[in-house]
Amino acid sequence: MRSYDEKKGRTRGIDDAVEEIIQNAIKSVYLNRALLPATAVYEAAFGAVEKRNRELIETADPSDRSLQELLLPHPARSTVFRRIQDCDYYRTIRSRHGSRAADLELKPLKVAPEATYPLERVLIDHTKLDGWMLFDEASALPCGGRPWLTMAIDAYSRYPLGFYIGFEPPSVYSVMMCLRQAIAPKAELLKQVPGLEQDWLAMGTPMKLVADNAKEIVGISLPRACAELAIELETSPVKTPKHKGIIERFFGTMNKRFVHRLPGTTYGNPKLLRDLEINPQNTMRMSFAKFQFLFLKWLLGDYCKSRNRMIGTTPERRWIEGTAKRRIDMPERIGVLKSILSRHGTAALNRSGVRFQNLTFRSDDTIRRMLAGTKKSKIDVDFRFDPADLSEMHVLLKTTGEYLPLVCDQKDYARGLSLWQHKIIQLQNRDRDRKSKNFKDLMLTRSELIAETVQAIKAGAAKTIDARFQRLGETGSVIVTTKPARGHPRNGAVSTSRMIAVDVSVEETVAETPAGDAPVLEEPSRNSPPKKPRSQRKTKVKTVVATVVEPELPPLTEEPHVTEVDDDDDDAASLMAASPMSAKGNA
Repeated sequence: MRSYDEKKGRTRGIDDAVEEIIQNAIKSVYLNRALLPATAVYEAAFGAVEKRNRELIETADPSDRSLQELLLPHPARSTVFRRIQDCDYYRTIRSRHGSRAADLELKPLKVAPEATYPLERVLIDHTKLDGWMLFDEASALPCGGRPWLTMAIDAYSRYPLGFYIGFEPPSVYSVMMCLRQAIAPKAELLKQVPGLEQDWLAMGTPMKLVADNAKEIVGISLPRACAELAIELETSPVKTPKHKGIIERFFGTMNKRFVHRLPGTTYGNPKLLRDLEINPQNTMRMSFAKFQFLFLKWLLGDYCKSRNRMIGTTPERRWIEGTAKRRIDMPERIGVLKSILSRHGTAALNRSGVRFQNLTFRSDDTIRRMLAGTKKSKIDVDFRFDPADLSEMHVLLKTTGEYLPLVCDQKDYARGLSLWQHKIIQLQNRDRDRKSKNFKDLMLTRSELIAETVQAIKAGAAKTIDARFQRLGETGSVIVTTKPARGHPRNGAVSTSRMIAVDVSVEETVAETPAGDAPVLEEPSRNSPPKKPRSQRKTKVKTVVATVVEPELPPLTEEPHVTEVDDDDDDAASLMAASPMSAKGNA
């Protein structure tokens, strides 16, 4: 039957069975992550109709004149394409590209809360710059690549508050460094950049900080620092730029008007680089310090003085007007920012100090105060350190709430060294050691020891209790029993020595030795011939003499117990639990 299109008021000119085949082809071929083109749907539908017709021909009577009427018509290409276009667009995007892509394209955006004064809301986010650069020659790490930019923007004025550029991925370290620069006055920073004539007016403690809700970014250090500075921390879902549209638009403006004009840029389009046969690594001739100078010059001289259509004025003018109406909150002491905006952790402190990242931190006075009154030589402590300078850390004295300093032993190495640089240096040293011949020989020796140990364990594994006892006898293991000699005095120490052979038969001898002598074990000779296979061995009785001093004992009323001595144990005095069976029963 032909279906009827109620919208157009006419028949759709296609059989219901063919329509069902087309819809099934769309679901199975097009609405999935394979990202097959629409032509694949047409081919699948055409092939399904052809398969059905051939099966019908094979099973039908060739003389049946109505066979041609039963065959399904093949769908036209345009018909299949129209059915694809009729599918719900949101469902199509979600099935082919995921829910996030569908939401970004079609889901209505929620309006972000508007800030009514400067520093009411500060947005902080990260982006990987579309440009390659090098470190300065004086840097400890002469490596290059595409750096990460962490930026803090005031939501009210769109005025930049602080930034951090580094080659490490986004982390709590980069957030701390950016926030430290955002709060502090910029006079000292501008003095360190010769040739920069612009002013940077940004400073002050934010009321609310909006950051990504990622564990490697938030962690435990950022909430603690915000609590000490009375900053409300608001986290936004990861990979949701709609929650931080202001700073996302800033990144777009920065790439278009600054980064893409520099040598070594990637233009944010790898395909364009391949088409133009451009390798950005061949054109990167810019040092890290040069890039920072140009970025500050563009940021303060171009972006801050250009009109922003969202606020109707320039970010700099908006900031000046807003701060004139409302006072800026500042920390009581700027010097505490370095301590507050630090990374936190826990470690063990002993008389040698604290070991952290293969560095030792110590201070005699601090260690003495931390261990005083604890009656312990090792305690767990909370510490914090500046990730930009590993020369010292501070540990928390819980009784007073103050942080006491610990200084790194390797002062010259750690002074001014960041945590990320230290980790890179450690990796480089580790790789260099692994490439050396000594390291390879060491690893070969360790692997041989492991193999021999495993082989020894397999060879010495006991399958049954009988096999275990038999092996003890063959290897000269000793079973020592203590039993008073016949007729021993009731109140006197009597020493006896007994020889026991563990195998098919057991022999006993009793000999007295002077009281007070220590037990003496006679070991079997080591110059024995090589062992034969177990199936060819003859049962041999090995006799080992053990001399034992008997303590004062009451008259015996029960059978003596048998105690095993493990000759493989390092502690020869350790004895296994006594067996309730007699020596004869064990044999």
